[in-house]
Amino acid sequence: MSTIRFHRWLLNVRWLRRPAVHLAGFFLIGLMSTVSLSNGPQVEEDGVTSLSMGPLSIGQEVSAQSVQSSSDFSAEDVDSYADALLKIEAIRQQTWSELEAEFAPQPVPEVACHDEQTLEGLSEALQQSVVRFCEQSIVLVRESGLSVTQFNQITANQEEDRNLANAVQAAIARLQQADALTSGTDGESDGTN
Repeated sequence: MSTIRFHRWLLNVRWLRRPAVHLAGFFLIGLMSTVSLSNGPQVEEDGVTSLSMGPLSIGQEVSAQSVQSSSDFSAEDVDSYADALLKIEAIRQQTWSELEAEFAPQPVPEVACHDEQTLEGLSEALQQSVVRFCEQSIVLVRESGLSVTQFNQITANQEEDRNLANAVQAAIARLQQADALTSGTDGESDGTN
């Protein structure tokens, strides 16, 4: 089996350092924060764009030429984007926890899948975990029905387009609410007995 070349793919997600933050609240509170999503999550497919994740970076910045207006994205695109974000967040939290455990009590250093040098300070197990996160994130974006380019364009546009950012926040909230309702019917009482 061949080795994976980090620079060929993926993600750089600059999300909050606290992995337990609910994504909807994160977007409402920290969308423009440089600590959280200053450039938004973007998935890198061929070394062009990225998704940045706190100190866990996996890619490069999306170019200004790829920015579109919010009218270029359908409600279905926004829902697919929100679905991908929520799924990526689940694996991001797990990967982040592993990194924090390795480096505690020191802060986690910058880690970038596209830059093998940033992975050199990690144990082999952590390197594999980061690689797995990167690969799974690409798969999740595609499974959501978006191309990597579409995902990155929506991410880049949110910074400039408040309507798009609000639509993404609303889609995340809807998905989280639907998930909570589904979870509540899977054996838990809803308080209406």
